[in-house]
Amino acid sequence: GLGGVGLRVARWLVEHGAECLALLSRSGEVRDLASAADWEWLSSCKSRVVRRKCDVSDATVVSSMLDEVRSELGPLRGVIHAAGVLSDGTLPNQSRESFACVYGPKVDGAYNLHAATADDNLEFFVLFSSIASVLGSAGQANYAAANACLDALAVHRQSLGLPGVSIQWGAWAE
Repeated sequence: GLGGVGLRVARWLVEHGAECLALLSRSGEVRDLASAADWEWLSSCKSRVVRRKCDVSDATVVSSMLDEVRSELGPLRGVIHAAGVLSDGTLPNQSRESFACVYGPKVDGAYNLHAATADDNLEFFVLFSSIASVLGSAGQANYAAANACLDALAVHRQSLGLPGVSIQWGAWAE
């Protein structure tokens, strides 16, 4: 939630009426100057925006953090999972570690958020995937596979009657 994409989406949500947001990230910190401008704007807006350190790849941490967020901000109405992690390398140069680096935040994180919110009355559950899950991307087998898992999780949620959409982003500027 505190990377460039997460903060840009948070700002968009506030501009469209969101009154309370909890931004979760592994570090709990805004990491670059471009993102800092969005954080500064969010910090000064009328909406209540909190940031928390949370490793979404750890199911226990996610469950505890969401209980804290519910207690502090009220019922959850939506989830946007915007983890963007790369560990590029040609397939012969990929390793268990390079897959784990990408799968933890993307796949495990998405599943943990799914499991921890299954009983919430969510209006939306959005996963940021990549067109690489369909078309592939040279040197990004782990990234493509992780995003295919996100696509499958969205379909699984829909089969359970829960909201779920996976956006297969393409190339973008900024």
